[in-house]
Amino acid sequence: MKTRTAFVATTLVIAGSLAGFALKTVLADGIPSPNPLYYSGTLTEAGQLVNAARPITINLWLNASATLGETALCVTTVSSTPVINGRFRIALDGGCKAAINANPNVYVEVVDNGTSLGRSKIGAVPYAVEADHAVSATNATTATNATIATTAATANAAGGTLATTLSTLQGQVHPASAFHAWLTTSPSVPNATRFVIAFDHVAYDLAGEYGATTGVFSPKTDGIYLITCALEYAVATPMEQTAIITVNGAEATAQDLYSNGSGSTPEAVIMTKLSAGASVTCGTYQNSGAAQPIYASFPQRNSFAAARLY
Repeated sequence: MKTRTAFVATTLVIAGSLAGFALKTVLADGIPSPNPLYYSGTLTEAGQLVNAARPITINLWLNASATLGETALCVTTVSSTPVINGRFRIALDGGCKAAINANPNVYVEVVDNGTSLGRSKIGAVPYAVEADHAVSATNATTATNATIATTAATANAAGGTLATTLSTLQGQVHPASAFHAWLTTSPSVPNATRFVIAFDHVAYDLAGEYGATTGVFSPKTDGIYLITCALEYAVATPMEQTAIITVNGAEATAQDLYSNGSGSTPEAVIMTKLSAGASVTCGTYQNSGAAQPIYASFPQRNSFAAARLY
């Protein structure tokens, strides 16, 4: 009795995937072909290249192994397939391309003269199928389904559904929180008294957290904040001048300047953790012996600002 061994490598037109089975070998080595779809390979028997016409069937399956009640996705049978030096090439049935298009993860089975050489997963999407998919994708840009087309346009348009959703998610992860205000008036600072300044001109307030009449910044979100407080005096009397940042009525940081009679601008800066609803102010202190005005000829030199870092 003649002994035969087998090794099978299968593919449709491009790449290869391997699977073993008894008795025979088929090694796929195809070249991309746009239409129709081909299966090509090399057939050996007992270690020798086959040189004979063979009845060969190519089956495409959804499963890697036989399953009760299953039906092949497509079947191509050539009763007399020329095999020369082991090489053969079979044009698959026209329905195979549609089957692969609908089920890209399929398995191919070669049946030589009634002997199955097992099933192997297609290792790459055949060229013809990929080309067909590309045509379908192009056609999708001119969709005839009005609902899909309208939804796609809305999602991608500026301010559309997708843009709105992304903006909402971003706001939930890191809500905007920043403001900057400066002074356009010249309030009088009493002697030896901590005095809160209400900066009346709001350049911006992203979350509506600053009160121009009270001078209070109250964040809506817990986080780490950078806060600055700057004031300018213009007096002829030597005195101590201080910029003070308070959180919930307690001094968080302060910066002292000692003037010898000329103008000066004390500034306090702090990076601190704040809870939602905290009360933050920018104030000052001076000990000249009398009330002193804030110099407001250059408004931005008297400013209060904060921004949430994280």
